[in-house]
Amino acid sequence: MNYFAHAKQVLPLGRPLLTAGSMLPDLMRYAGVRRTHRPAPWNGMDGGGPLADLADGIRCHLEADAAFHTSEPFVSLLQDLTAFTRREVPLLADHWTRWLLPHVAVELVLDRLLVRADPSGAQACYEAMRQLHDSDLLPVVCGGYGVNVTIMRFVLARWVRNRRLHSYDTFDGLAFAVERALDGFGRPVFAPGERAAFAVLVEQIEMRMGDPHRLLPTVSVAGQRR
Repeated sequence: MNYFAHAKQVLPLGRPLLTAGSMLPDLMRYAGVRRTHRPAPWNGMDGGGPLADLADGIRCHLEADAAFHTSEPFVSLLQDLTAFTRREVPLLADHWTRWLLPHVAVELVLDRLLVRADPSGAQACYEAMRQLHDSDLLPVVCGGYGVNVTIMRFVLARWVRNRRLHSYDTFDGLAFAVERALDGFGRPVFAPGERAAFAVLVEQIEMRMGDPHRLLPTVSVAGQRR
């Protein structure tokens, strides 16, 4: 979901497949992968080549998630927003699991603000995913996760074509991303009246988040010597 927040950890290294790997766990589930948040199953296969970059990116994603979800800034923000939702927009609090909607919304708004601050970095992410789409490594990746290559290529192509990172900049794009993300948890789309309530929540998130960079964890990246 928060693709760009993960990519920000590795973009300065200028290694496209590392960047692609850092976003891959959140994208693979749309190709039907059930267990996306686990280490790359092809670790060590190419002795430090392109597959290793993809594996390092996935590891960075997993480490960043573990650090982010337990960090004081995120936990504190989520607690405040959960309380705000119950108090000010109870329509959302009643319909959605108490913490789930604010959690997903925070991650998406985080990406929205980071992309606004770094449009060239967002473009580099599209190029990284395009390179993975065209790479002959993709069958190995799909084989490791048990997903159809054609479906995965379709998902990657659509992500790039629809400029997914920039779609969060509009309210409709953000709301669509929330519905798409929560669908995996068995949650229905927004009911009548909930979109307006969600707009109130988004406004609060942006106001309370402040500088989005303060939420980004620090992770180690293998191969920084390159």
